[in-house]
Amino acid sequence: MRKSFFRLRKLMPAVSIGVLLIVGTAYAARLAAPVVNHDRGFLTPAPVPVAPKPVQDLLPVSSIKSPGLSPMPVSNTPKPAYNTPVISPPPAINMAAPQNNSDNSDNTIPTHMDPVQNPGGCSSCHSSGGGQKSCFNCHGTVKTSIREEARTDLESLRMKPSVHPFWTTGGLYARYQQKPQANPLAPRYVSCLDCHNPHEDTPANPTRGAMGYSAIGELDRAQAEYEICFRCHADSANKPAGAKNLRLLFNPMNPSYHPVELPGRNMQVPSLTKGYTTASTIKCTDCHGNSDPSGPKGPHGSDYAPILARQYNTTDGPESPEAYALCYGCHDRNSILGDQSFQAHKFHIVYEQASCHDCHTAHGSTTNSFLIQFDTSVVTNGSAGGPLMISYQAGKPYCYLSCHGADHGMTQISGPMGSMKWPW
Repeated sequence: MRKSFFRLRKLMPAVSIGVLLIVGTAYAARLAAPVVNHDRGFLTPAPVPVAPKPVQDLLPVSSIKSPGLSPMPVSNTPKPAYNTPVISPPPAINMAAPQNNSDNSDNTIPTHMDPVQNPGGCSSCHSSGGGQKSCFNCHGTVKTSIREEARTDLESLRMKPSVHPFWTTGGLYARYQQKPQANPLAPRYVSCLDCHNPHEDTPANPTRGAMGYSAIGELDRAQAEYEICFRCHADSANKPAGAKNLRLLFNPMNPSYHPVELPGRNMQVPSLTKGYTTASTIKCTDCHGNSDPSGPKGPHGSDYAPILARQYNTTDGPESPEAYALCYGCHDRNSILGDQSFQAHKFHIVYEQASCHDCHTAHGSTTNSFLIQFDTSVVTNGSAGGPLMISYQAGKPYCYLSCHGADHGMTQISGPMGSMKWPW
């Protein structure tokens, strides 16, 4: 017994060292193990605390000032057809209000996780290495009749005149993931993953779970569709020459804007159609999308630049339902040509063959109501200065400018066809 005790005592140091090695190895493996990020559905390395990145190139809310609206004198002349426009203050922003882009209240199974729609499961994308190239295995032109193949052919849209070039520039995603891009020299690119999260998208909401951007900074999950668009088309330092910052144009503090973020400020829009009201909001994809209604949905490619769902002539020419199909999708043509919004619409559009684009901007105006933003390649200053629009009353603004050979002066309009008293 005593000999056994001494033999065991001699073995104790070795046993202790072995136990310590086993415990240490297990602890090290636990630290190195990946963890599941349930919010985005990816395997990611264990989180390492980092200091939050400051949001760059943003105007503080306190520095954004509304240019305001011009005072409108009261006229004693009866004008039953035109009433003084009612301009409402911008609606209050409820940052806590749920938006539609992350909504999954019906608990719909994500498209790529649904065994009915994607019977191949994870291997449909990940067996070929994952990444964007996997998308075209199912969403490409060549159909191989594999069981999980999608009906949509996104690859065929690459031949459209106006496109998001995700198949040619998507490979840059891994290197330049930061958006908005702070480096003005960084190449412009777009990837499928910029607008889609394949682990969360659903048939009714194909952009669900995608990242976004707003005035408050980068968003891990976009709450509204426009926040996805703002990642590239707002504060990025590498926007193409002449490209506008859409976040600033859609700012609800502007005198006028298309109601993408919030309902508009003009309470009198008699031309609205299709069930729209002045309390309605619209999406970017109401105007931007595939020009072929029978093809894949979304702003992948179109026959009309910039990826417009319908034709919109921005140069002067004959008026027709086709020439301004984009505008007439929401604004009734009979109302516009019936001068219900502006008493000289038909004169300008039909007889002078002026484009809507000569006077109106499509996103938002930082200076005028009624989306007035003159195209200075057509509209220039006149004898009274300008180009300038001053709201007098709905349908009858003061405009001081020169366009199409006609000078809009202080008291008359003079042109090749003669002159007429002005304002009307």
